[in-house]
Amino acid sequence: MRKPVPHITRSLPQRRPLKIYAFDPTRGRGLGNYMTCQVPYENLRPGPAGKYLAVIDYDSSNKVYYRPVDLDHPAILLGSGLDPSESDPQFHQQMVYAIASQTIDRFEQALGRKIRWSFNRWSSRDEADGVLRIYPHAMQEANAYYSRELRALVFGYFPASELDPGDNLPGQTVFTCLSHDIIAHETTHALVDSQRDFFTEPTSADAPAFHEAFADLVALFQHFSFKEALLEMIKRTGGKIYRSSVEAEAAQSPDGPAISAELTTDNPMVGLAKQFGDAMGMRKALRSALGTPPNSRDLDHVTEPHVRGSILVAAVFDAFFSAYVRRTSDLMRIARSARLALDTADDLHPDLANRLAGIAAATAEHFLNICIRADDHRGLRPHPRR
Repeated sequence: MRKPVPHITRSLPQRRPLKIYAFDPTRGRGLGNYMTCQVPYENLRPGPAGKYLAVIDYDSSNKVYYRPVDLDHPAILLGSGLDPSESDPQFHQQMVYAIASQTIDRFEQALGRKIRWSFNRWSSRDEADGVLRIYPHAMQEANAYYSRELRALVFGYFPASELDPGDNLPGQTVFTCLSHDIIAHETTHALVDSQRDFFTEPTSADAPAFHEAFADLVALFQHFSFKEALLEMIKRTGGKIYRSSVEAEAAQSPDGPAISAELTTDNPMVGLAKQFGDAMGMRKALRSALGTPPNSRDLDHVTEPHVRGSILVAAVFDAFFSAYVRRTSDLMRIARSARLALDTADDLHPDLANRLAGIAAATAEHFLNICIRADDHRGLRPHPRR
C-alpha cells in the first residue's frame, strides 16, 4: 500500500483565460467576435487591480462608482471570466483589463524585459504606486486618451448618431471601453511613453504622427492573433486577407434572395474601431490598414497626426501583405493545380485555410515584434564624431 505524499507543491497557472470582444459589440457573435484571450496570470484585487494596472470605475458624468469585478472569485474563474455584455459595467472592467494586459505582454515578449511606466521614473519610491489606472466610464464624451499627468487611460461613452448610426441603433450608447482597437491603441501610447523620457514631446509634425501610427499598428496586428476570427476571414476571402470587404454569411446560401445590405461586410482584420466610426456617422471604420497607397509626397502637406500617421501604417501593411503573399504563393499554386476555385469561400479546403491562417498569424507576429523592437532601438545614441 502506497503512503500518501505529505505535501505537493503546485505552481500557479501561467495564463488566465478571459472572455472579450475580438473587435467590438456590433460584430455580434459572427467572425469570431466572441472569444477567450489568454493573459498573464497574477493575483488580482477587485477592480481588477494587479501589478501593472488598476481599473477604477468612476463615472464622472453620473458621479457614481460601479462595483468592481473580482476576477479571482471562484465562479468567475470557472467561467473564464464574465460573458460579453454591453450593459454590464463589470464586463467592461474585465475587457479593458484583458486587452491592456495582453498588449503589455506583447511588448514585454518583444523587448525581452519588463516595462516600467514613465510616471514612476519621476516619482520617489513612496509616491509611485507603480500602476496605470484605467477609467472605463470616465466621461460622457466621444473620446479616449492616455494621460501621463493622471497616470491613466481614460475612456468615454456617447450616444450614436441619430441620423446615420451605421450598425448601431440611433442614439444607442457606445462605449469606447468595449472596442479592442481603442483599448490597445491607448495602452500602446502609455507603453511608448514608458520607453524613454520626453518621447511624447511634439518636436515636429512627425512626432505625434508616429505615436498615432505606431498605436494603430499594434492594434491592427493584434487582430491576426485571434485564431477563430482570422480563420473565418481566410475562408471568406479565399486567403486574400488584404481585401477591404468580404462575403457575408447571408450571401453564402444559394437558395432564395438575400438582403442586399448583407451581401458583403467590412473586413474586420484591416479596420480600426468600426463601431466608433459608425456611431460618428462615418459609415466605416475609424481608420484602416487599407485605402490610399503609401505616397511619400503626402509628407509635404499632411500635418494632422492621424492622417499623417496613416502614411506609415499604409507602408508597413503594404510590406506585410507582400510578405504574406510571397509566403503563401506555393500553397496557392498547389491549390489552383488541384482545381480549387479560391474566389469563393466554399471551395477553400479546411486544411489549406488552416495553413494560410497559421502563416498570416506568424507573419503578423513577426512584423509586430519588428515594429516594437525598432521603436525601442530609436533610443540608441549615435557614436560621437572623431
